[in-house]
Amino acid sequence: MVQTRRQSGKLSIPRYNEDDLSDEERVGGANGRRKIRRPNPKDGKLSILSSIPLDILFEIFTHLSPKDLLTLSRTSRILRSTLLSKNATTVWKRSLANMPGSPPACPKDISEARWAELLYGATNCHICGAVNIFNIDFSFRRRLCLSCKKTNLVYSSKFSKKFPEFDPLILDLIPYATISGSYPPNHKLHNKPPSKYFLESDIYSMAQTFGLLAKNIHMRKPGAKAKLEEFKKERAEFVKDVAEYAKVCEGWAVEENKRLSGLKDEAVTNRRNEIISRLRSLGYDQTDLNAISWSRFVHQYKDLTARSWNIMLPQLESELKERREARLRAERNQLIYNRKRLAASAYRNWKVKNIPRRDWPLLPQDFQVVAWEGFEGVIEAHSDVVVGEESFEEALGGLEEVIEKWKVDKKRKLVSLVPVGAPSSSSISEPHAGPQDVDTSPLDLATSIFACRRPCCKSIRCGGLPPVLGAAQLLSNTYPCFPFPISDGGSTPQVAAPFEFRFNEDLSRVAKSLVECIGGDVERMTMKDMDERDARFFCVSCSRVERSRLGEDDDQRQQRDEEKGLEVGWNIILPKLESEIQARREARARVERSQLIYSRRRLAGPAYRNWKVKNIPPKDWPLLPQDFQVVSWEGFDSVIEAASDVVVGEESFEGVLGGLEEVIEKWKVDKKRKLVSLVPVGTPSSSSISEPHAGPQDVDTSSLELATSIFICTRPYYSSVRYGGIPPVMGTAQLLSHTYPCFPFPISDGDSTTQVAPSFEFRFSEDLSSVAKSLVESVGGDVERIMMKDMDKRDARFFCVGCARVERSGPGEGDAQHQQRDEERRLEVGALSWRACINHFMTIHRTQEEHQDPSDFRLLPPILEEQAIAQECCEPDPSFGQSAWLCACCDCHVYRGTTRDGAITHVQTQHGVENPLEDEHFVFDSRITKLFRPPQIVRLDEEVMLGL
Repeated sequence: MVQTRRQSGKLSIPRYNEDDLSDEERVGGANGRRKIRRPNPKDGKLSILSSIPLDILFEIFTHLSPKDLLTLSRTSRILRSTLLSKNATTVWKRSLANMPGSPPACPKDISEARWAELLYGATNCHICGAVNIFNIDFSFRRRLCLSCKKTNLVYSSKFSKKFPEFDPLILDLIPYATISGSYPPNHKLHNKPPSKYFLESDIYSMAQTFGLLAKNIHMRKPGAKAKLEEFKKERAEFVKDVAEYAKVCEGWAVEENKRLSGLKDEAVTNRRNEIISRLRSLGYDQTDLNAISWSRFVHQYKDLTARSWNIMLPQLESELKERREARLRAERNQLIYNRKRLAASAYRNWKVKNIPRRDWPLLPQDFQVVAWEGFEGVIEAHSDVVVGEESFEEALGGLEEVIEKWKVDKKRKLVSLVPVGAPSSSSISEPHAGPQDVDTSPLDLATSIFACRRPCCKSIRCGGLPPVLGAAQLLSNTYPCFPFPISDGGSTPQVAAPFEFRFNEDLSRVAKSLVECIGGDVERMTMKDMDERDARFFCVSCSRVERSRLGEDDDQRQQRDEEKGLEVGWNIILPKLESEIQARREARARVERSQLIYSRRRLAGPAYRNWKVKNIPPKDWPLLPQDFQVVSWEGFDSVIEAASDVVVGEESFEGVLGGLEEVIEKWKVDKKRKLVSLVPVGTPSSSSISEPHAGPQDVDTSSLELATSIFICTRPYYSSVRYGGIPPVMGTAQLLSHTYPCFPFPISDGDSTTQVAPSFEFRFSEDLSSVAKSLVESVGGDVERIMMKDMDKRDARFFCVGCARVERSGPGEGDAQHQQRDEERRLEVGALSWRACINHFMTIHRTQEEHQDPSDFRLLPPILEEQAIAQECCEPDPSFGQSAWLCACCDCHVYRGTTRDGAITHVQTQHGVENPLEDEHFVFDSRITKLFRPPQIVRLDEEVMLGL
C-alpha cells in the first residue's frame, strides 16, 4: 500500500481553533454538523486585510509613514487601488502631516500619493532610473540625474534654434528651473535675470496643446480666441505659482537634509558611545578605544543589536590588540629616542669637561657612543625605570679608556690598509698587542691615498669619490667608517665593512708620478714635503685635446712632439691660459667691487632712515623720497663709489646728511612745480605756476585740488601688476606721496634745468577730467572753482546711464518685452559716488561699446540718494581694515602699516593717549589707495526710465 505524504508523517496536519474562524469559514453539513473550510496555504498573512472595513483600515494607515504607505501600495492590486483612490486622500495627508520636519503641503496640480513618492520615495531618476539622485527639481516635480539634465533640458536662448517651428510664447506657459550666476557689482551682467531651463517633454506637450487652441482660432470656432487667452492667463499664473512654491520646497529640502544629517550624526555618536562603553567594561583602555572611534564597525548610524555586537566583537578585539601593540611600540620608540638624546647630552657635557675642543674631531660621534654597550644597557632598560643624565655617569667613568683604545685600533687598522712592502710598514706593531700608540708615518707618505666607499660619502656630501689624504684627515673622518669600538671583548679586530676606507692604487700611482716629476724620493717624501715644494703641473691629455681642437691631425702632433717635445704644447696653451686667468681675475674683481658697493648701499639706507627718525615727523615720511632714490643721489654716491681700500661705515655719511634737508625741500618744490605744469593751459589757477626753479619758495598747488584735475601714472609695473589697471591719482596729498619713483631725486641738475619726464610718469587724463566735469555740472557746481573736498562734502550719488541701458535692454529683448519688464519691476542700478564714477569709467567704459560717452552719469533723485547713503552707513568701512594706518607719534608702522584699530591700540598703549584723534595721533598712509564702501543698489522709477 502506497503511503501519502500526510500518512508518512512528512507533512503535519494543521489544526485550527473554531473560535478564530469567521462565519464564512464555517459551512454546515447534511447531518447538521458544521464543516470547517480549510484556508488556502497560498494566501498570505495580509489576506485578511480585504475583509477589514475601510474606515478601520484608513485609521491604521494614518499611523504609517509615507514610505511605508508606498511600499504597502505595491504589495497587491487591491491595496494599490485602495490607497491610490480619492477616498484615501486623508490617509496621505495625515501621514505627511505626521512626518518630522513639517514637509510642504501637496500642490493642487498633483495627487498626495505622487507628492509623497516625490518627497520620500525611491531616489531614482524619473527618466533613466539612475540611483542615488537625492536632489529634487521642485520646478519640474521630478528627480533628474545630470545626464538627463544635459539631454532633456533646453536653455531659453537656444529654444528658437532647436525648435524653429514652435512659437516662443509657449515658454511663458511652461514651468522652468533657474540657474543664477554671480558677477561683481561693477559687471554689466550683475543684475541680469537668472537663466531659465525648460523640460523638453513639457515643450512638446505645451506645443501640442497650444497648437490645438490656435487651430480652433484658425477654423473660426466661436469662443476659441477667448479660450486661448484664458488658457494663457491660467498657465502664466500656474507657472508663477510653481516657481514661487519651488523656492519654498527647496528651502525645506535644505533644512530636511540638515535634520537628517544631524539624526545620522546623533545615531553614530550613540552607537560609538555604546560600543566604547561595552568595551570599557571588558577592561580595554580609553586610549586604545579612542583610536577605533572611526572604525568601520563603529562609524555607522545603525542601531546596535545583540547580533551585530556578537559579530563585530572578535574583529574589534583583534583591531584593538593591533592598535595597542602599535601604540606600545611607538611609546617605546619615543622613550628610547628621548633616552638617546639624554645620553648624547651627557656625552657632550663629558667632552666639555674632559677633552680640549681641538681634539673633538678625533672623537667618535654622538650616535656612535650612544650605541655603545655601556650606554645601551641604560637606554634599553625597562620602560618603568626613570632615566636621566645622571644615569649615565657610571658608563662615562670608563669611556675615556675605551676611546683611547678605539683611537689606537683605528690607527692600527688604517696602517694595516697600506699594501705590504710600503715604506715603514715594518713599524706596524702586532694587532692589539697593547694600548700603546702606533706609528702612523706610512699614512703621511705622499703616495698613501685612501678613498671612502660609503654611499653617503660618494654621492651626498662630497659629490663623488673624494680622496682622503694624511693621518689627520683619516683619523677625523666625518662619517662613522670605523665602528665604536672596533674590537670586541676578545681583542680581535672586526672585519671591515664593504663601505669603509680602501687604499686607492690608482691615486697612489698618480701621486708617485708627481713625486718623480719633481725628483723626490717616492719611499720617503711626505705630503708635507709636497706642500712645501708647491709645484705646478699640467695635464698632457688635456693639452692633446686642446691641440686637436686647433685642427692638427695625428701625424702633425707626432711630428711636433718629436721635434720640440712636450714644451711645444705648453707654449701653445700658455697664452690662452694667461688670457683666461686675466679674464677670471677681472670678473672676480668686478664681483668683489659689486659686493662692496652693495654693502655700502645697505649702510647708506639705515643712515638715511636714522636721519628721518631724528629730523622728520613719521606722518610726513610718505612725502619723502624713497631710500634707494636718496642712496643714488650724488652726495651719497661719492661715498659709496670711493676706492675699495677706504673703510666706509654709517658715520661716513654724516657729512652728506648735513645738507640733505635742504636738497629734499628743493626736491619737494620742484615736484610740486612739475605737477602743476602738467595741468593744461587755461585751467584755473594755472597762472599761479612760478617760473621753473626761481628759488626754493613753495608753489601754489590749488590747481591740483580742483575736482577736474585727475592724473594717471602710466608706469608699466604700476598700471598692470599692482593695481590691475591704470588707477587715477587725485589730490595733492596722493600726488606728492605717489608710491613709485615717477619723479627722480633730485629733479633738477646743477644748472637748475628741469629734466624731461620719462614716458612712464604722471599724465593729465583728459577723459577722466571730462567725466569729473560732467559730474560737477550735474550737482550745479562751478567747474572752474569747485574742489575735490567740496565734491566729497556734497557726497552726491550718481548712476551710470550706459549700464542702465544694458540692464534695461537685456539680451535679445524687444520693445514689448521692455514694456512688460518695466511693468513687472523697476530698473535696478548702482548708486555711485563721484570718485566711484571715475573708477567705474576706467574699468567698464574703456572695454565696452555701450560706455563710450564720458557724460554717461546722471544724478539720482533726492529720495533715492538719501536711501543709498542710509544703506551705505549700515555697511562697515573697508578702509578701517586696510593695513595702511600709521602712528603719527613714532615710526612703528611706517614700513609696515596696520589696521585702524591696531593704530588706535598702539597710540593708547605706547603713547598714553586715551582718546586718539585721526590726522593728529594716527593717519592713513597717503601712498595707498583708500577703499570705499561698495555702491548700493537702488530702483529707478518710471519717470527716470523714460529718459534712458
